[in-house]
Amino acid sequence: MMNDIKNIDWSRVYFVTGSAYAGKSTVVKNLAKKHNGIALEENYHDAKLPELDKEEYPNLTYTRDLQDWHQFVRRTPEEYTAWIWGAKTECEKLELQMIPELLVKPEARGKLIFVDTNIYVETLKEFTDDDHVLIMLADPEISEKRFFDRPDPEKQMIYRLLLEEPDPEAAIANYRATLRMINSRENYEHLRYSGFKVLLRDEERTQEETVELAEIAFKLRSPKMILTDLDHTLLRSDGTISEHTLDVLGKLREKGTKLAIATARYWIGAEKYIRILAPDYEITTDGTLIHAGENRSEEAMNGRGDNCIYSSSFSEEETNAIVSGILFYEKDAEITVASGKTVYWNSEHIAESERLHKAVYCDYSEPLTCRANKIAAYLDDEETAVKIASKTGAKLIRYRGENMYAFLPKDGGKKQAIEALSKESGISLHEMVAFGDDINDVDMLTLCGMGVAVSNAIPEVRSIANHVTSSNDEDGVAKWLEEKA
Repeated sequence: MMNDIKNIDWSRVYFVTGSAYAGKSTVVKNLAKKHNGIALEENYHDAKLPELDKEEYPNLTYTRDLQDWHQFVRRTPEEYTAWIWGAKTECEKLELQMIPELLVKPEARGKLIFVDTNIYVETLKEFTDDDHVLIMLADPEISEKRFFDRPDPEKQMIYRLLLEEPDPEAAIANYRATLRMINSRENYEHLRYSGFKVLLRDEERTQEETVELAEIAFKLRSPKMILTDLDHTLLRSDGTISEHTLDVLGKLREKGTKLAIATARYWIGAEKYIRILAPDYEITTDGTLIHAGENRSEEAMNGRGDNCIYSSSFSEEETNAIVSGILFYEKDAEITVASGKTVYWNSEHIAESERLHKAVYCDYSEPLTCRANKIAAYLDDEETAVKIASKTGAKLIRYRGENMYAFLPKDGGKKQAIEALSKESGISLHEMVAFGDDINDVDMLTLCGMGVAVSNAIPEVRSIANHVTSSNDEDGVAKWLEEKA
């Protein structure tokens, strides 16, 4: 049977699967409406139910032939779960017959078909690709807590049956245990890391925004803005950007997609890559600064001009308090203070630095007369950094693989910068795709409509990403954009 399925042209069929309460049928219905397609919504295979043979489809015909529905709610969680998985297997068999039949019907000719499917992800991998499958997930606890809140007749009928039981409280408790077993964390994780693109339920996201994210996942829409971290993400480990990556970004920008970098680097530390990429926006200094890229004059590129459109900074008093605090605990600490495009540094090796050779020497013997966007220092232990941040009210960041600690204004960071950029550019957050690898990218990846981690990202980043692409050394950003956007 699988060989026959593989010979079918599935290119017009888009499958949505996942967990309960994730909005699958709503997305299917709205996608079909928007693209003048066909929606196969939840339980669409019920149209075949009257003609099914009970020997071949014992689980699907169970409810069809049920005489007393009280038996339905009296089953143990184990019995109910076995029935659900049995019905799912039978649904898969039906779907793999019904969809090919639909594809050749005159009314479906040339139309896109969107399916709220019961086909197992393992089976989907056998005959379709990542651009035609979307996993939609809601927290498993929602299915138990909200099951009886749904107004649809089926749920309300079950609730009435439970109330009619001799011990309604015990009956409801038994049914909730059943829901917990069906919608287990194990099943959730299995879908979450199946390899297909994932869209998580967001109570604040509108139906229209969810549909647009599904369109991006299905390559029916390109993102309006690409946000990417530099180190360990867009850049290869040797600090280069491949020609392939530049080519992919260039083609997308020709189609109108905006490009923004979002990096922990100071502006002068990112300048080399700003010259190469010429991004539309530069989020630097850990999200405390945004510069618009339209101004490409030598004056602006050399830091004498300014095209800053957003700045989150400490007061002069806070700036000096943090510097003093660092020197109090570690008098020989190397400290960098960024104020706009200017970076002060108490190092004797400024000229030798690849990133910060344009920094200004400062030994911090006198108070600074500037408002810092970010202060960073190498410290021997995290406890010292925590003490300083606690005393000054600063946000603390530690970078992967080093004892470098950054102090940011409490309202500073990539998340706040991207929210500001969204307002400035008129591009909604759900129309952005973000790429990252480190802990300071978590907010960015969860905030944007599609968050993509490179495979070399730390576990905390991979676990929250909608998708994981190849590593930075394999041009993961370009590969994802080429395949998905």
